[in-house]
Amino acid sequence: MNRGASLIWPVVEVILAVLLLVCAAIFVVVGIGFASDNEAPRMGIAWLIAIALTFAATVSYKHAIRRLRFSPTAWSVVEIALAIFLLLCAAVVSMLGLAAAQGAPHAFGRDLPVGIFCWLMALATAVGAVVLFRRSMRRLRSLRAAFPLPTKS
Repeated sequence: MNRGASLIWPVVEVILAVLLLVCAAIFVVVGIGFASDNEAPRMGIAWLIAIALTFAATVSYKHAIRRLRFSPTAWSVVEIALAIFLLLCAAVVSMLGLAAAQGAPHAFGRDLPVGIFCWLMALATAVGAVVLFRRSMRRLRSLRAAFPLPTKS
């Protein structure tokens, strides 16, 4: 296996870890729904699945990071993918904040403090994503300056 192919698998592992964490968050929310319906066994099963998914994501992420540590280009690509994911999460949280601030008569009442809290969380997540993206872009620019592409003569 060549070096390019050996760098693809750790990037896939990081993306898999992020997807596992999203699934774990969904199981936590499902478990909270079961807890509100007084169904403790189902709540426990949902939370145990969420814990197992979180553990699998952590193992996958740590394994991928160990392999990517020596490749700044691949590490920058992973950081850009994580920044995009964080921006998507910020968008979802800001929509939840808007829904909470406006209220939904059929589902829940208007709660402005919860809406403001969601917007602040979305802002912090977006700032973190921008910082992560800028850092990885700077690293890629420095690598491009250090190793210019060969030109055709």
